Amino acid sequence: MESMYSSGFFQGFAILLRKLTGWIPFSIGDVIYLLAGIWLLLKILKVLILIFKKRMDRRILLNGIRKMIIILLWIYIVFNIFWGLNYNRRGIAYQLNLSTKYDSSDLKKILVLLLQKVNTTKHDLVIQRSTYPGDNELYQRAHDCYRRMNQIYPFIDYTPVSVKTSLYSTWGNYLGFTGYYNPFSGEAQVNHTVPKFIMPYTTCHEIAHQLGYAKEDEANFVGYLAATSSQDTLFQYSTYFDLFLYAY
Repeated sequence: MESMYSSGFFQGFAILLRKLTGWIPFSIGDVIYLLAGIWLLLKILKVLILIFKKRMDRRILLNGIRKMIIILLWIYIVFNIFWGLNYNRRGIAYQLNLSTKYDSSDLKKILVLLLQKVNTTKHDLVIQRSTYPGDNELYQRAHDCYRRMNQIYPFIDYTPVSVKTSLYSTWGNYLGFTGYYNPFSGEAQVNHTVPKFIMPYTTCHEIAHQLGYAKEDEANFVGYLAATSSQDTLFQYSTYFDLFLYAY
């Protein structure tokens, strides 16, 4: 899976998706979800009308269920071909030859280290009088983090860029997401209504999903490697803060 799909077919296919969607200023994936939602609502409305008019019989019901199952199966197949098989890869620990065994004492040491990093980078931001960039500049700076990372870890190469501001950012505050990856369009989506200091690390995290690191813990670690490969204090602070909360 690692060599044939994740480091083979998927890498080329993901680049193609990002080339197709990256130049478009708005999220194609969000539009796809919107159209899918409208289609689903129309289907539900059609069923309710048939029930109200007492025209819903067993044949129509079974035929509708059969069509829905076929559609869901096709979505599942496309999802796995486009991205989902990455859940079965060996991942970043295998690529870096890292041990994933740890105990509670190791976790406590990491917490202390992360807290020190949070305080140090926050102090540096205050001294530098840093301001938060706009969305497009932020995404470009995230790309710069990955370019620096590529010099250290050549197997991680993020080009071209396809990071978008989610059209559903406000809704995301109620649903509880700061960002997500759309496997059908290859776009990384970022919620831009969250507190600004969260966005840099969120962007690096979602880019990691674009590169085929499907599991959340793997995307966390790859995002950490990217952000800390850069000298960008804003990205470092955002990363250490988020990982401190995650570890805690």
